[in-house]
Amino acid sequence: MNDLEAHHSSNFLEELRRRKVLRAAVVYAAAAFALLEFADIAVPRLGLPDSAVDFVLWLGVLGFPVAIALSWFFDVRQESVSEQGPSWLSGQVLLSVSVLVALAVAAGWWAGSASQANELPELTLSPLVEQSGLSLSGSWSPDGSQLAYDYTLNGSMDIAVRSVAGGEPHLVAGGPNDDMMPRWSPDGSKIAFISDDGSGMKVYVVAASGGIRRMVAKTHLPYLDRFTSIGVIGSQPWSPDSTKLVLSRAHPLGLGLFTIDVETREETQLTSQPGMLDARAAWSHDGKHIAFMRNPSTGLFVVPATGGEAIPLLVNGKPNSSPAWSNDDAKIIFTVTKTSTGGGDIWDIDVASGELRSLTTGAEASVPIPSSTGRISFSRWTHETSFYRMQVGKPDTDEQISLSIGNNFGQVFSPDGRTILFQSARSGRSELWLHDLATGAEQQLTRPPDGKEDRTPDWSPDGTQVVFLSNREGPFQLWIADIDGGAPRRISDEAIPMDGDWWVQARMAPRWAPDGSAIAYLAPGERGSTLSLISADGSDARKTGISGVLRFDWYLDGRRVIYTRNKLDGSGQIEMLAADLETGEEVILLDANATELAVTADGTAVAYNSADSHFSMNRWRLALARPQGDEGLPRAVGEPQQLTFGRGIWHVHGGAWAPNGEEFVYTKDYDRGNLFVIDGYR
Repeated sequence: MNDLEAHHSSNFLEELRRRKVLRAAVVYAAAAFALLEFADIAVPRLGLPDSAVDFVLWLGVLGFPVAIALSWFFDVRQESVSEQGPSWLSGQVLLSVSVLVALAVAAGWWAGSASQANELPELTLSPLVEQSGLSLSGSWSPDGSQLAYDYTLNGSMDIAVRSVAGGEPHLVAGGPNDDMMPRWSPDGSKIAFISDDGSGMKVYVVAASGGIRRMVAKTHLPYLDRFTSIGVIGSQPWSPDSTKLVLSRAHPLGLGLFTIDVETREETQLTSQPGMLDARAAWSHDGKHIAFMRNPSTGLFVVPATGGEAIPLLVNGKPNSSPAWSNDDAKIIFTVTKTSTGGGDIWDIDVASGELRSLTTGAEASVPIPSSTGRISFSRWTHETSFYRMQVGKPDTDEQISLSIGNNFGQVFSPDGRTILFQSARSGRSELWLHDLATGAEQQLTRPPDGKEDRTPDWSPDGTQVVFLSNREGPFQLWIADIDGGAPRRISDEAIPMDGDWWVQARMAPRWAPDGSAIAYLAPGERGSTLSLISADGSDARKTGISGVLRFDWYLDGRRVIYTRNKLDGSGQIEMLAADLETGEEVILLDANATELAVTADGTAVAYNSADSHFSMNRWRLALARPQGDEGLPRAVGEPQQLTFGRGIWHVHGGAWAPNGEEFVYTKDYDRGNLFVIDGYR
């Protein structure tokens, strides 16, 4: 820099100081920062969109050069200001503050306009269908004057139609199996629903007035074993012309979306992401897009109805579920799950901008479905789950042994028979607890980090350790904890997908071999759910040759198992087998819709849950003849014996044997719930 340039630079800086422009810049920056902090706090409390904070930020940035320029010229004309008042009350300060006030007014006007455009409507919530038992969902007729809904009656679930104005319901579909999740077609002529006759969950169509049902699709999911299969049909599965349905179907690597023509049964696969479970799909009113939920991402996605890439709409780490399109397709209504039954609060998201609105607080809502008249139906249902003990063949000895009703599942007796290990969600998330049978005292065993869960435990043969599944480090993996305390340690690297149901999670439960040689668990494989093994120290992880496993338990040692699968004839029915992992030998023990297996320690019986309906499941016992010597497989003896009798009032989950095989513990599950309606949505 030459002397002339230095002289001009010095003069310029001197002029900035003389005109107090630098002071104005500092004051403006400080005031702008304070305004931005205020906006960051006030915007959420005022219910304004998050973009209002960004708007204030950019106004502040753009206003800075304006304030500096005006400050330069303002000082030339108002040099005496500093002499007429306090030193801090200079013209530049007044100017900076004035500019910020003007910007704040502009930001307030814009935010107010945006808030008005996104204003939460006045909503009212009231009962829609009130009756004893449970209703899972209700679907509106096209004109909103009638409602198709499911409800439990005598232990099974049926479907009825009734006028919204009142009157007696008209039965549309019913029988010994659960018929559920009715969905009215846009032309009003048909109702789609799902049901399992013992050969897997299927999608049916029936006339809106009732009549003969017609099966249109198989999902390859065993409903009794996998209650989450109710998500194969979403809130709005029909195409706008009422000719097609979108549904979920199992494939070897997960759960994908398909569209199917209800007349020709022609199919098109839309999604097949490995390891992902795509469910609860909703078809937009213009027919162009399909929204759905994807697990384990717990996000909402949108895919073109003709196929193509699935685009994430909302993946924010929260359990978002049950999407449904608004009447103009501008918004998607959904729930953020907070309860184990899938209930939570209802939100909506603007498809174009991503703006979110919370519509309810504490609603415990499941499956929101909007009507053409601006009403939203939803189910509010609850579990009451405690565990009981009973002596075999003596139902009158039924005794409740846990006073908590916070989703207590997965009970297992300790090897000495004195303590029960189980998972409980009494705190709002699954943790492992111990119950002392002598004193009734309960002790929390594990405390996972916030937002994490420990599930599906089992004892080591010596009773000093437990193995369980946990997502402490991301996906669910195998962990081991000492009964006497200490930090749990992860023993597996493989991710083990979880369905989300407290009772279904037991399907994935790890089981420690009676001889301590290995821990068995279910993990994805090329041919579906595969029985896998790992040593307790985390070494020697390997797959067995048994795939398509639904449930399993060890038999006597570390080489034989009893498990269930769908029959290989394609019928979808379930069979129970005993297998030798070393020789590959197998023998069929039972043809039955059996789930949640437990083998006695002496190998003389296997217990399981079974029924035509999920809501009437009871515990059964199948006697077994032990093989001669240390090899060979057991054989079934006689007919199964029913152990519990819920009579449709309650049903059974789990069921673990005491070491002596003379008593067992199980979860008694009472389901209750009705339909509600939100009015005033727009």
